[in-house]
Amino acid sequence: MLNSDDTNRVKCSLIDIGQIDKIPPQNIFLLPNYVSLNKVPNMVRRVTLAGLNKILNTKITSYLSLLKGKTYTMEYKKKSDQWHKQEVILKELQSNLSINDEIQKLFSNDASFVPPISQQRRLERKIIMPETKESILEKPSHPIKSGSSVFITNFENFNSIFIRDASYEFIENFNTFNKDMLKYYRTATNKIPKENLKVGDKVCVENSLLNLVMYSRALIIDIIDNEYNVFYLDYGNTELVNVEDIIDLPKELEKFQDFVIKVQLQNMPPLNTKNDIQVIKNHFKKKFITPNAKLSIEFNEFNPKGLDDVVLRTEYYKKDIVEDIRDLLNAPPLSIKITGQNKNTEQPNSSHGIFPYPARRLL
Repeated sequence: MLNSDDTNRVKCSLIDIGQIDKIPPQNIFLLPNYVSLNKVPNMVRRVTLAGLNKILNTKITSYLSLLKGKTYTMEYKKKSDQWHKQEVILKELQSNLSINDEIQKLFSNDASFVPPISQQRRLERKIIMPETKESILEKPSHPIKSGSSVFITNFENFNSIFIRDASYEFIENFNTFNKDMLKYYRTATNKIPKENLKVGDKVCVENSLLNLVMYSRALIIDIIDNEYNVFYLDYGNTELVNVEDIIDLPKELEKFQDFVIKVQLQNMPPLNTKNDIQVIKNHFKKKFITPNAKLSIEFNEFNPKGLDDVVLRTEYYKKDIVEDIRDLLNAPPLSIKITGQNKNTEQPNSSHGIFPYPARRLL
C-alpha cells in the first residue's frame, strides 16, 4: 500500500503482478498470516535494464506491452541487495537477441530533448519557452497488421509459410483481379518463344494444377530439362510447367501487389527430414489450407522483420497452432505388426498420378 488521495481510493502496488492501481477501501482486506510477506515470496520482482540511457519517448510503453507474455533469459549485469537496483540484460531464447540493445536502438534517437531544470528556469526568465514535441515512433511498413485474420495458402517449412489477408476488402480485390485476368486472356494469348524465356521473368501460366480454369501470375525460378520451375506470386506454390503453358504477362497485370505474404513461425526450428516435412505439410493441408480456415496473426509491428517471427492462432479459441505441431513432431512413429505374415509387406506404388494435359507436378 502506497498512500491515499482525495478520491477515496488507495494507491496500491500489486506485488504479484508488478502494477500500481487505485483501489476502493471496501475492496482492501487484511492479509492472513499464512500468506504474509515473510512466508510467501512475491511472484514478480522489479529490476533495471542495464545499459539504457534515460528514455523520454512515451511510445516505449506501447513497445514494452508487446513483449509481455514471452519468455526471456535474464543475465545479471550488476547485483544488489535491493532488487530494483539490480541491473539485468533480457535476451530472447532462440536468437539470443538483447532486448536492452533493441530498446536503445529504437528509442535513443527518437527521444525529445528536455533541457535541465536550471536551463529551463533561465529560459523562463527570458520568457522563451522551449517547444515541447512528443517524439513519434514510426512503425515499419508491413503488408498486414498484427491481429488480422488470414488464410494459409501454402506450407513449405516453418520459415516459409504463405498467407493471404482474409479481410473482406482484400478478398474482393483478389476476386476482381482474377476477373480482370480472365477478361484479358479471353482474347490475348501471346505465347513466348522458348529462347526468350529466362530465370527471373514474370509470366502467366494457364491450366495450372492450382486452378485449371484460371490464369496465374508466376516467376520463373529455374529451368530443368526443358521444363520451367515457376513460383506462383499469388499462391506461394511452385510447379514444373511446359513452355506451351507459359504466356506473356502484360505490365498492367504485373504491377498489382502479390496476393500472398511469406511469414515464419515463432520459436520453431526448421524441419530437416523429408518425413517430418511431409507430416507437417499434410497437417497444414488438412487443418488449414483445404478448409480455408481463418487464423489470427500476431507479430511485433515495431520490428522491421516482424513477419519472420509470427504467431498464428485459431480464430475462435485463440489457440497457438504450434501446440498441435509440437505434439505431432514429438509423437513416436507408428509401429504396426501384422500377424501371420513374415514377408515384407511394403510394396512399391504401381499407380502413378494422372495429370491433365500438359503433364507436370507440383514441387
